[in-house]
Amino acid sequence: MAAVRQFMTQKGAPDDFAIPGGLAKLNLVGGGFLIWRSQPVSMICFRQSQSGMSYLFVLDRAGAKDSPPVEPEIVTVNGRSCASWTAGNRIYLLTGAEGVDVRSLL
Repeated sequence: MAAVRQFMTQKGAPDDFAIPGGLAKLNLVGGGFLIWRSQPVSMICFRQSQSGMSYLFVLDRAGAKDSPPVEPEIVTVNGRSCASWTAGNRIYLLTGAEGVDVRSLL
């Protein structure tokens, strides 16, 4: 995780994100840097199962017009369970591996 955080720092993306307890139990695969609406986004990748990955996206709250609530909102999009929430100055979006309920990762 230290290498992922260092990479995000170098890219100017959020590096002070919190990893939910259930997600922290998975194998960290790596991370990536994205731009969404001109804002830097951190993407942290976890192996959920042999065939599936779960992804945590983190962006600065100031970069979004509307923030999700503090309590995670859970929806299903294209067969994937997703959660979004706000914590401090960060917005989080978690997508579980196909068929996995993200509640178990929070």
